[in-house]
Amino acid sequence: MAKETQFKKLLEKMLYPYRVVIMNDESFEEVGTYKLSQMHIVGAIMTVVLVTSLFLILLISLTPLRGLIPGYGDTTLPNKLRKQSTRIEALEEDIAAKDLYITQVRNLLTGAIDTTSYEIEPDFNLVDENANLEPSLADKQLRDEVERKEREGIYDELETSTADAQKRNESNSPKEPMVEATAQMPTTMPMARPAALRYEVMPVEEMDLFVPLRGYVGAGFSSSQNHYGIDIIAPRNSTIKSIANGVVLKADWSVEMGHSITIQHSNNLISTYSHNSMLLKKVGSFVKQGEGIAVIGNSGELSNGPHLHFELWHNGEPLDPALFIQFD
Repeated sequence: MAKETQFKKLLEKMLYPYRVVIMNDESFEEVGTYKLSQMHIVGAIMTVVLVTSLFLILLISLTPLRGLIPGYGDTTLPNKLRKQSTRIEALEEDIAAKDLYITQVRNLLTGAIDTTSYEIEPDFNLVDENANLEPSLADKQLRDEVERKEREGIYDELETSTADAQKRNESNSPKEPMVEATAQMPTTMPMARPAALRYEVMPVEEMDLFVPLRGYVGAGFSSSQNHYGIDIIAPRNSTIKSIANGVVLKADWSVEMGHSITIQHSNNLISTYSHNSMLLKKVGSFVKQGEGIAVIGNSGELSNGPHLHFELWHNGEPLDPALFIQFD
């Protein structure tokens, strides 16, 4: 009973109202009157303490200020580590690709071409598995025409060789002109070297170059801006084709250009196709004119949308592809 009586007295004391009067010190004029109790004052103090504590907790937990508290450390360190790890992996892949390129160039110059392939993981998220990569009817007709011209070239060489042999036989033995020449001819003539591997010397304007990709030219050639090619915008999953017969010199991935493929053609002509989503040929492969070599994509840091970055080099100098190929 005594404890209950003390509690009631304390509660009454806490709830006992007081009047707070604010007066002007000079005129004693009453400025304001407030009715308060000890319970009101305690409640106001607890509210201020609670709001201040909540504000400090949110400020420390959601801002970099918590890094100043011992035990928390640098809050941005995990993100920095992830970015550095990604950059290191990209640099390692870039170095490996450059080493492979140097090795292939050395082998090409020494005549020991390494036909081992450089495996590239295709980006199946950007490529439709049902995409039709078969050559069109126009492509097949073009290939047949090229093969026909090559055969005609071989037949011309045979006729020239036969005529020369006949003239020599006629000069040496007029009475037996053609029989001996025919007897000396081998039953099987050696096949001519593929056109892409012949060392021909002719102006690039006279070369019959195939259109690698039909589309809109987004960015043109500009050597002053170090843009040594053109950007061709085309529909997603479009097939990129070789401009002429040749041998795949490089097929790899780099940080800036993404999946790229470079082909060595005759007449010391080199073509490069970059930012692809998938490569269809490997290093050392022989490709024909109009044959599919890659699928358009958006790979590499320098790409901001699906397109083909196409470069054309002749005797080590960059050329404007738009001067030799009609893309639209």
